[in-house]
Amino acid sequence: MRDVPIGEVIATREFVFHVTDGGERQVTLQIGKPVRPSWSVEETRGVAPPAFVSPFQIVGLSKDERVYAVGIDAVQALVLGFRVLPSWLAITASIYRGRFFFLEEDGLGLPQFSTESMEPSQE
Repeated sequence: MRDVPIGEVIATREFVFHVTDGGERQVTLQIGKPVRPSWSVEETRGVAPPAFVSPFQIVGLSKDERVYAVGIDAVQALVLGFRVLPSWLAITASIYRGRFFFLEEDGLGLPQFSTESMEPSQE
């Protein structure tokens, strides 16, 4: 996976990360402004590069963790990023052996998406 720098941060969320061994850390989720990647078709093995990438980063763990979502435009990159955030943060929590808390409650305080919402509407 390519490394996409966080760039301009457009939003943040503060968490407390409770480590299983009893410690805790203040961590910050940073959401970067969606940008057009500078990747060439050659760099993406003949596949057209995405139109936009939206980077997400967790700061405050022993190492900053970063992921990005791609989309045909900036809105889609952000929306898809919010769809993968809960899974990415759950994996990150597992790797660092702990849990994220938001406003003193276990969890992320982010919207939950179901696979049902991905089905086309019959209307």
